[in-house]
Amino acid sequence: MTFWITAGLLTIIAILITYGPLLRQKRLRDISLFTLLFFIIPASSFGLYSFLGASTSIRVAQILNNPDATAIMIEEALLKWHTENPDNTQAEFLLGSHYLTTGRPAIASRYFSDLHKNNNKQPQISAQYAQALFLSHNNVITDKVRYLIRESLTLDKNNTIALGLQGIDYFEQNFYQEAISSWQTALLHEQDMYARKALQAGIQQAEQMIKNTHSQIIESNINQ
Repeated sequence: MTFWITAGLLTIIAILITYGPLLRQKRLRDISLFTLLFFIIPASSFGLYSFLGASTSIRVAQILNNPDATAIMIEEALLKWHTENPDNTQAEFLLGSHYLTTGRPAIASRYFSDLHKNNNKQPQISAQYAQALFLSHNNVITDKVRYLIRESLTLDKNNTIALGLQGIDYFEQNFYQEAISSWQTALLHEQDMYARKALQAGIQQAEQMIKNTHSQIIESNINQ
């Protein structure tokens, strides 16, 4: 369990680099992109080896603990590890996470799908699989994504990835108060500074949408 929890709380530098330009665009779906910042495990997962256990290859450990390692070096090491140990859950999880952070969610979803089938309902796997499907479907919450969100939260009601996705789903259906509740719960359990800022920004935007809706109702009543 320590592995999954730790992996979910790593820094998000790689995602800031990947999605930063998109966040500056003035679009309705900006809320999805901005809130996504706190979900995804970055490629720069340095220091992770101490949590991986003895099954981790020495080469992978060296790469993950090397601050100068490039994304290509990380990918090559993870692919080699996974090829040599196809049943190693940690290798597959990190490889899927790597594809997420390098902007290849469709590939990532195949790895998380395999993990989801072959593991006994780990909340972090369900949440990461939901996230990969969400990204690979152009930021759309499909029925499958909703199922995985519910599954993850049933197993761990405080899973910040699932709570974040749940909040996005609510927000895009104009259920702003429910979105706020999901993100506030995630905020209670999220420790990463950047993740907390993303959650707070999402909450503020949902609150602003509620105010705008109330203003429109008042204006409509006045004009009647």
